[in-house]
Amino acid sequence: MEPSSGMSGATLRQHTRERKMTSEQLSECLRTLGWSARELARRVNRGERLIRRMCEGREQIPDNLAEWVRQLSEVMARQPRLPKDWS
Repeated sequence: MEPSSGMSGATLRQHTRERKMTSEQLSECLRTLGWSARELARRVNRGERLIRRMCEGREQIPDNLAEWVRQLSEVMARQPRLPKDWS
């Protein structure tokens, strides 16, 4: 079934990825991954202050970072949850 916009699923995903990631989207990806700004900074070898500024919308999020974080969070979101009695 095609999205109501008339775009195919692949085209819609491509269109979505062409837009700049917002600070809210970055923060949501970090929540999905269970990462803080500090953890992202450590993993990408950048300053924590820079990453926090991206999360606050005061710095532009580079496209390559946005795509990497988005892909990771999509993978994590598809993982099964731990059983209820394991948390």
